[in-house]
Parts: sequence; structure tokens; C-alpha cells
Amino acid sequence: MNIGFVSLENPYSKNNNGGIGTYTGIMIKALSDKGYNVCVFTIGNEKDYRIENTNIFVYFIGNMHTKYSNYFEVSYLIYCKVMDVHLKYGIDIIESPEWLAQGYVLAVERKIPLITRLHTPLFLLKKITPNQVYYKEEELIMKLEEQQCKRSSVVTTPSCSIGKILGEEWGINSIYIPNPIEVESDKEYQELSDYILYMGRLEYRKGVLDFAYAIKDFFKMNKKTKVVICGRDTIYMKKSIKKQIIEICYENLDRVIFIDHLSGEEKRTVIKKAIAVVLPSIWENCSYVALESMSYGKTVIASNSGGFIEMINDGVDGYKFEVNNVRKLTYLLYDISCRTIKDTGMAAKKKVMSVYDVKKVVKQYEEVIYKIIL
Repeated sequence: MNIGFVSLENPYSKNNNGGIGTYTGIMIKALSDKGYNVCVFTIGNEKDYRIENTNIFVYFIGNMHTKYSNYFEVSYLIYCKVMDVHLKYGIDIIESPEWLAQGYVLAVERKIPLITRLHTPLFLLKKITPNQVYYKEEELIMKLEEQQCKRSSVVTTPSCSIGKILGEEWGINSIYIPNPIEVESDKEYQELSDYILYMGRLEYRKGVLDFAYAIKDFFKMNKKTKVVICGRDTIYMKKSIKKQIIEICYENLDRVIFIDHLSGEEKRTVIKKAIAVVLPSIWENCSYVALESMSYGKTVIASNSGGFIEMINDGVDGYKFEVNNVRKLTYLLYDISCRTIKDTGMAAKKKVMSVYDVKKVVKQYEEVIYKIIL
């Protein structure tokens, strides 16, 4: 069987640090290992190529003069490239994220069965941050995303939370398939360093400003532990998020370490050495940082929202706090800095192995695709 994936985030780029690219890369490898021919359609003007010693093919969609400047045109260019490959080699089924309606034309034309994977539709971001402008022609993007989902052969979701929201908003039924992750074989518990970690883009919707206020108070109670904030800066309300964090924590900036970007291996090392990983999002679908951290036996402190509700059992395999509850987050930061938290980390790893392990997820995926094409 030939399976295609659309992802504007190139899973094989060194600069890829997004959830869609991460998900796509893991799924492609797992399906390839099971003997499927798999290809990914991504942005670039490079020559198409086959990854050596695999049955994985990478196809590039060029001629995009301005990144995401015309969303219908992007979807059409994707469609043209996919159909060119389909006519030459045949594609039995293809998957596209709903994000920016990358698979809209594929859904409308119906030449190949389309799976739309829910990541985070734009209308949901607009509800969370109504004053933030993300793209040009946002009303058009939201309509195209909705139509792509409604015209797809099936819609899958990595969290029950977003599936419920889409059902209420668009009247769409979706199939729950968790985000997959490769779990490392059991190793001795990592010796902890002296920092608490936040990893992800510095976005308002990811709760980083609440985190800044929490660590400001935390530093008053804890005079030793540092905080590492790893992620690219963004603008909110015409102001850099990083600058806002600096202003909030100016009294203890010597204990705040900012890292803009890390490669895959560097990222894993930073996570493994952290005391705990904090993810204070106002809303999150199914965080790969959480999955990666839990798979390494790390304790995750996350907001009680979105996919975190089902990912973390509070006090058992991690800790949760109410969205925007800075006081509770401050308490949790202080609590974990004062004691050993090995048990929750090990429980987190078991949780990931039982639900999110890539081999189990691929079996669920196979059940879906065979129902579509047979």
C-alpha cells in the first residue's frame, strides 16, 4: 500500500520543531518499518528524493513565492503535486492536517481518500486569543478548514477534547487516535539537574506569561533552582513575549535561562536533565513536549485543559492546575523543588507506553485506513 502525508513542516528538516512535523515523521517511519511505501509532501524547492535504505519518499512543493500568502493557492499546489505523484506511482490514501486547510482541494476533488488530522484549527486559536491576528484572510482560512474536514473520508483526532469541540462547532464525528511516540528502552533514572523546564514557542496561548508570574513568586521561596525557557519568541499585543517575561522576572534574571532553538538530540538532553517540565497552556491539543518528557520519566506539570485532561492523572503520573491559576502553579513548582519526584515520572513513562507507544498507535491507524479503502 502507498500512503501519503501532507505536512508544510518538513519532518526531515533540522529546523523542524513543530508538532505536525514531529507527528508526521514518527508515523512515516513506523509505517515504513511495517513495509508500507510512504511519502511526504512538504514545502521546498529541492529535488524530490528517496531516503536511503528505506521506502520513504520526500516530495517538494515549490513555487510558493510568499509563505502562506494565498491559502487556496497553497492547497491547490499541494493537490497538483500529489496528483502528479499519484498518476506516476499511485497513492492509495493520503493524510493532511486541517491546519491552514492544506488538504482542502484534495478533499473537494476526492481523487484519493483523504484523512484529515486535527491539530488545532484556527477558529479555536481565535477563541483563545481574540485580539491576536495570526494570518491574512483569517475568515477564509477558517471556512476552508471546516470544509476540508467535512469533505474528508475520515477525520482523526489526537485528543478527545478537540474531537468534542469539533463535533459541537462543525457537527463532525472524529476518530480518536493518539499521537504516537517512540519510547526508549528502560534505563536508569536520569540524575536531575538544578532547573525546571518550559519548552515550546513563547506564545500567549501556551500560558508562558502565567508561568513568568509563577516563577517570579517561586524565586522568592526557592533561592537556588533555576528555570530554563526553551522556545522561539512570538509577538502578542504588538510586544515580544520574551521581553514581557524579562520584565516580569527582572529581579531574578540570573536564574532564568533562555534558549531559542535546539536540535533533536540537544532537546532530548535538556528534557532528561530537568527536575520537571511545565506546560501551562491555556489550551493544548496533544503536546509532544509532554509525551517526550513523560517517555523519559519526567514529571510534567500542566494546565487542566485540552488534551492534558486525558494525558495526565493528577498526582499519579504528573500534576495539573487550573488554567490561569498562578498561585497553584507557584505552589506546585515549590513542592517539586523540595522533594524527590521519581515515582510520578516512572508512572508517566508507563502511561506513555500503554497508550501512546507508536506500535500500538499504528495498529489503530491501520484499522482506520483499511476500513476506508476496502
